[in-house]
Amino acid sequence: MTKFYLRAAPAALALGLTGGAASAADLSRAPAPAPVAAPAYPDNIVSYGFNWTGAYVGANVGGRTMSTSLGSGRGSIDTKSAVGGLQAGYLFQTGNIVYGLEADIGYGQNSGSKSVPGGRVTSALDWTASGRARLGYAFDRLLVYGTGGIAGADLESDGRGGGNRSKKSDTLIGWTAGGG
Repeated sequence: MTKFYLRAAPAALALGLTGGAASAADLSRAPAPAPVAAPAYPDNIVSYGFNWTGAYVGANVGGRTMSTSLGSGRGSIDTKSAVGGLQAGYLFQTGNIVYGLEADIGYGQNSGSKSVPGGRVTSALDWTASGRARLGYAFDRLLVYGTGGIAGADLESDGRGGGNRSKKSDTLIGWTAGGG
């Protein structure tokens, strides 16, 4: 029996070496690894998601309440009306900070009148306009902002009574502030 093992050992060694050589030959012909894709953004550019930079225009519809004081304990003229308008602006974005300028103009006929002792007073507000700065913080597609600037309005008044008449048209200038 020892003769069998002595004869089988060289045969097993030869078989093991040829099997190993065949395996090694197969590995040398393996396909090259797939190339690694380049990053979507170069290293010096950071993506902040949605970008708020750019110009915009739009239309708006709303309501306006006006109260004109008649002075000397005579009360006031209170009116409400629908208002339509246009706005335009330009925003810049640096990181998550968004800033820019905007302007708007609105038209709505607020007018009313009130009887006073000896006559009648009429008040009307036709248009309003404003120019504002805007500063905000962007949460991707959500912008939280504050705005403020100068505002103007056209106010016309007409008072009649006791044989007298006072008609006046003024462009009133003031301030405006808001947020969203």
